[in-house]
This record gives sequence, structure tokens and C-alpha cells, in this order.
Amino acid sequence: MGSWPPPHTVRISGRARRVLLRMHPERGLEVVTPLPLSERRVAQLLDQHRDWIEQHLPRLASWPADRFPEAIDLPALGQRWPLEHVTDAVARPRLRACAEQRTLALHGPAESLWPLLGRWLTLQAKGHLLPRLDALAEHHGFRLHGASVRWSRSRWGSCSRRGTISLSARLLWLAPEEVEYVMLHELTHLEHFHHAPAFWQALETRMPGALRIDAGLRRSRDRLPAWLPLLK
Repeated sequence: MGSWPPPHTVRISGRARRVLLRMHPERGLEVVTPLPLSERRVAQLLDQHRDWIEQHLPRLASWPADRFPEAIDLPALGQRWPLEHVTDAVARPRLRACAEQRTLALHGPAESLWPLLGRWLTLQAKGHLLPRLDALAEHHGFRLHGASVRWSRSRWGSCSRRGTISLSARLLWLAPEEVEYVMLHELTHLEHFHHAPAFWQALETRMPGALRIDAGLRRSRDRLPAWLPLLK
């Protein structure tokens, strides 16, 4: 890596509970903080996490926009979709998915195809994650007032006071056990809208080992594909 510290921005967020370092596909390295920080304190934080920064910063620009992966792996669904990119001249870029063989074919220039791939992945997430959430809610006696799937970068899921749950499409790249944990985590917020001991006790009762899975999720973003930021 070049000079230190690397380019970065400091963003104050009322939703942040503590100081966090994040890699944003458009803004680069971010220091997210609930309160203003001095330049000296920011420099100390960057130094403390230098190994992590140097490991993850290259990933922001590690995938060329004109190249697609050989296959789309979706661990949450236990699926692998081999992908073929045909750079032929077409009047309209298109994506063809063969459900029986689980194959994808992309026709046209790469810059026009990434959004199509993003929409296809959104459909996969909605078609599989939302029914699974409904089934868990029914099994555990929760009443949902709505659910959605979004491309949230900072959270795997969220629950509103109105009783609606939003899931990140990035759950597609987690293990099934981790997906179930995220869903039960948000469902438990329907009765405990906090992270006090009562919440964790209720969650652990519904899913033994929940705390272990929660700790593992802190490292799970390393498993996200490097091309994910291109899905615009």
C-alpha cells in the first residue's frame, strides 16, 4: 500500500453506537462515528486497525467492470449458477436464466449487464428469503406487518417499530444457519425492541448458539464477492 494514512472520510451518524471503520464501494474508507472526533483520534484509530485496512482496501477496486465471474455462488440457497458472458452485438442487453440447469447467459456490453444481474439477484433474494421469513414468523408465533428486501450495505436486516422487517439481499452469500439467525434476530425485535439481556435470552431460547453465530457474522463480510459493488 502507498502512503499512510490512506484517503478516508469521517462521517457522523446518529445511528452509530460506536466508532466503526467501513469500506464503501463509492466513498472508500469511512470512519463512522456517533460524535465528532479530533484528527489525532482518527489517526490513532487508523493506526490501530492498519492490518485490517490494508487487507480490505484493495478489494474496493479489485474486480474489473468488464469481467464477470465464472459462476454465481449463493450459499444461502445452496445454489451455484455457472455464468457465460457473450459479447455479441445485440439490440438490447439481456440476461437469460435457465432454472432447470441453473445457468446464466449474459448478452451485450458489460456496463449494461451488471444492473440486469443485480435485478436477477434481487428476485432470487425476494423469492427465497421472504417465504423463509414468513415461515419462521408463523412457526414462532410472530405477526409480521410487512417485509422487504433491499441492498443494504451496513446491516443484514432491520426491524421497525411498525412491525416491518427489511432484509439485505446480501444474505444470499451467508450460510443457511446465519440467514436463519438474522431472521430470528429481527423477529425477536418484534417483542424486544432493544439489545438488553432479555432480548438475547429470548433469541438464544429460539435458536441455541445464537451468540456464537452473531460473533461469526462480524467476519462474514469477507465472504461477499468482490464484484458486488458493480451491481448498480
